Amino acid sequence: MNFFTKLFNSFFEYLNKSYILLHPENLPSELSYKNLFKNISWFYKKKQLIFVLNYISKIFIKLFLDILKLIYFPIVIIFYISNYRFVQIDYSQIGTFCHQLEIGIKYNLLKKKKSIIFIPKTHSRSVIKKIFKNLIIYDNIILNILAQPLIQNDLISSNITNAEYLYDEENKKVGDFFPTQIVKTFNKNIDPNLKIFQFKEKYLSEMHRFFDDCYSKLNLSNTIVLHVRDNKFIASSNLRSGTLKNYIKTINFLIDNGYSVIRLTHNKSEKLKFNEQYHELNTNEKFNQYCQYFLLQKCKGFICCHSGPGAIGSLLDTPMLAVNIFYPYTFVTKKNDIFVFKKIKDKEGQYLNFVKLINNNFYDIYGSSYYNMKKNGYSVVENSEDEILEATKEFLKINDNHEEMNEKQKKFLNDLGYETSYKFLDSRISKYFLEKNKHLF
Repeated sequence: MNFFTKLFNSFFEYLNKSYILLHPENLPSELSYKNLFKNISWFYKKKQLIFVLNYISKIFIKLFLDILKLIYFPIVIIFYISNYRFVQIDYSQIGTFCHQLEIGIKYNLLKKKKSIIFIPKTHSRSVIKKIFKNLIIYDNIILNILAQPLIQNDLISSNITNAEYLYDEENKKVGDFFPTQIVKTFNKNIDPNLKIFQFKEKYLSEMHRFFDDCYSKLNLSNTIVLHVRDNKFIASSNLRSGTLKNYIKTINFLIDNGYSVIRLTHNKSEKLKFNEQYHELNTNEKFNQYCQYFLLQKCKGFICCHSGPGAIGSLLDTPMLAVNIFYPYTFVTKKNDIFVFKKIKDKEGQYLNFVKLINNNFYDIYGSSYYNMKKNGYSVVENSEDEILEATKEFLKINDNHEEMNEKQKKFLNDLGYETSYKFLDSRISKYFLEKNKHLF
């Protein structure tokens, strides 16, 4: 990637990021003038002038775009009365990109509008133009610049708060909808034969050739894809990550029972070795990023956590098991999907009740802020190897036999209030996890 490409990509990512992390809590918040000045004040007191200049530049960019919105008003009116809407997307990370793409398009379709998507051709995410045949995608760089005042106008664009949790100064969620609420309403009201994320024939042919050449002995329909978000991925807290050794028993179980396993990795991932039924796919490589869409749609199921590939699986309606969940929402929403939470301890070392945690908006307050967690003495306990293994067994059995939830699983969802994303799930919590930790429900 040459210098100018990197420059363009950084510019567009900077321009499209319609939220900020509000300090000192590091809380995802609206890109408002008030919040920008708060960050400037905080970094100025810390004498971190680089960040002060960064947020000052954001103020000027926001001011410029707001002025352009007024100038563009006649065009806004034309789009407002049309059958088309835009989608606000942050494509700096694959997870946020796919999640916001899915939710934005489904939100617009619920409003009986078609979505127009802008991704500059310099950016790796623009590869979806080669993958999906039913999406309206413009990758021209000039058009991407000119369209910004339209994309960022909430009158004619799906707002980022439809997909992401942003918070006000009282730690309350900003926006009228939960992402799981939009998905559930979409599944209930839109024709299931409507194929939004359908692959192009050329892409399918290319992927079939690739897997035939490189994985000739692999039966994708009997393959489980695994992704573990480890601490080596990025410099982050352990709130959403997991320890790889806790998945070894599950990998061995899958291989011993005739399944193939493909683990999605990155450059710094620990390498594992089993037999010829185990493979690793490094998603730092561009071509592997390109083919993971095909892999996740064709596989038997996907074991993930709350990370980027999980959003791809959700986009493609892949059967999913999500473990080590610690977030205000989950990507696993479908009837045969399963999720497992991380347990939470308070500063006295006591495990906390999950229903109370969710109904008291614990994940809204702490799910995106390690700073707040540490300050208030909370800690997370990731899933054990047995919890992951037993959830995997349940997942395979449910997707083979299409079992209904039991009464305890239903009761957990029924006990949740409507002010949480988890209330709108058709998926279920792991039966084993529920029984093992019934005192926490």
